[in-house]
Amino acid sequence: MHPHRDDEILTYVRAGKMLHLDTMGHEEQITKTRMMLMNAGHTFQHEERMVGWEPIEALQIFMRPRAPSLEPKVQI
Repeated sequence: MHPHRDDEILTYVRAGKMLHLDTMGHEEQITKTRMMLMNAGHTFQHEERMVGWEPIEALQIFMRPRAPSLEPKVQI
């Protein structure tokens, strides 16, 4: 796992599947029909893993919120 602080990260998978795990207990699969927005807030640790053997094509878009130190959350 690796940390983020005050990042908002949109994950969009075009091909393949990824598994998102984090320190808040989320375990979410991200696919071409299921995007994820992670609001890191004041502190957050997560990782993504490949699911299966299909190659992954994905984009992660990093944004900064207007206010620092928000509560972390994951939106599917």
